[in-house]
Order: sequence, then C-alpha cells, then structure tokens
Amino acid sequence: MKHDLHTVKRAINGDASAFEELLFKEEKMLYYKALSYVGKKEDALDAIQETTYNAFLGIGQLRNPEYFFNLVV
Repeated sequence: MKHDLHTVKRAINGDASAFEELLFKEEKMLYYKALSYVGKKEDALDAIQETTYNAFLGIGQLRNPEYFFNLVV
C-alpha cells in the first residue's frame, strides 16, 4: 500500500499523528516481515517496537519523502 507524499512530509516535519498513520497502514506487513526474521511473536513485537521508535526519532532526517516508500516495502 502506497502512502501519499503529503502524509510522509507531515511526519518528516514532526507530526506524530502522521507518523502513526503511516505505521497503522503497514502494521500487518511490518509484523509478518519481523516474524519471518526472528521467528517468535514476542521477539517480532520487540523488534517492531525498537525499529519504529528509531524511525520516529530519525524520520526528520529523511530528505526525499518518496524514499519512504522504499523503506516499508
């Protein structure tokens, strides 16, 4: 599922609700991708929590909003 660039730009500019919206659109894909890497439900959830926290802290450094689409595929 593609996100509109406007939502990504809002997240880059510090809009936490936009970042949350982006995550909710991809939550199932993130979970199953993490689960495929780590193998256990609890470990997958931990990995997602850590990754999304780091992504939230660093999204302001994303210079090209269209690259966000490459990060979640």
